[in-house]
Amino acid sequence: MNRTTRIVRLAWRARCVAWLVWLPFLTLHFCAYPTTGHLFDTTESEGQFVLIGILNGGFGTSARIGFSWEYFASPGIGARYDATAVVFQGRVWLLGGQDAAGTRYTEAFASEDGITFTSRGGAVPNDNTMPDRPAAVVFNGILYYAVRVILPNGDSYLRIYESPDGLSYTQRYAYLSALSDSRGTPALAVFNGRLYAHDFRRQFYSDDGITWTDGGTIAGSADQAGVSSDTAVFNGVLVREIGTEFLVSPNAIDYSYRSPGGDGYVFQNHLVFDGRLFSVLTTGATSVMFETRDLQTRATASLLNSFCCRTSPFAFRQGYASVVFRNRMRFYGGRDLTGLGVYGDAWFSLGGGVGQDGETHTDFSR
Repeated sequence: MNRTTRIVRLAWRARCVAWLVWLPFLTLHFCAYPTTGHLFDTTESEGQFVLIGILNGGFGTSARIGFSWEYFASPGIGARYDATAVVFQGRVWLLGGQDAAGTRYTEAFASEDGITFTSRGGAVPNDNTMPDRPAAVVFNGILYYAVRVILPNGDSYLRIYESPDGLSYTQRYAYLSALSDSRGTPALAVFNGRLYAHDFRRQFYSDDGITWTDGGTIAGSADQAGVSSDTAVFNGVLVREIGTEFLVSPNAIDYSYRSPGGDGYVFQNHLVFDGRLFSVLTTGATSVMFETRDLQTRATASLLNSFCCRTSPFAFRQGYASVVFRNRMRFYGGRDLTGLGVYGDAWFSLGGGVGQDGETHTDFSR
């Protein structure tokens, strides 16, 4: 037997041993949840064990165990994009947005389980002068809702509303921004007991949601106006994400500029989950989820091929609503940028992600 033959046989034996090690785990795991997952194949990528399968009738892939995606075709939200989602009074609320024809949703939709939604009626501020995804947050038990309103001359208002029930809304603040001013997607966050609103690099704050103070312009960003932006509280600091950049502050006064990577991508939105800040960015025909633990560098968390129409795995979306509810990241609706339409479906992350021990964990049960 020559040396090449021996090497080939040893390689085949090693592969067989590897399958024998993994087979009991895979058999136990997928037999334990026969109604929620069916394994199609497994592979290895960049040191991660990857599962590929059908989850509740929807195709999902995961670059990390614990970040497969569960698909729901008809959660009852209607086909929409540029809506916002928020957890309020123990429910997931979906507010705003528009359908493919440009018709605006003014009724509030709510769900007890985050899966099945019903219209609750109401009068959510949402008309054709509001071009961007709104923002929503809960502060002192009250729902706050921010929109940007375009005037005929191109100037715009940032308007902030409050709602005690998710159905009726009262305007509490308005800021007029000239056409030449920098502006982006509105954002809301609660930080150190105070409610903050952001419009691109401009900051506003309130201690009671009624009386507001213009905090002026946040310096430090090199990004251009008009890009998507969002705000989060992560690891005890306030994080303003504009484009692919971070503006970070421990006190909402002194901000430091950070460029963690992701240049060339377009920012969509972000979520704080599992001890990480996840940012969904798009490029070309792919949605990519990045993660950071330190706000210094980003790492690719997973390719979100799940964020596509099911017949076109390389399409991607923008304008979907996202929220964390019952220990899952949840994404609703959105618009396909390849012209394939507007969607009324939902994608939920499966499992708890990476645990404190650094090991990956998966839970395919609801």
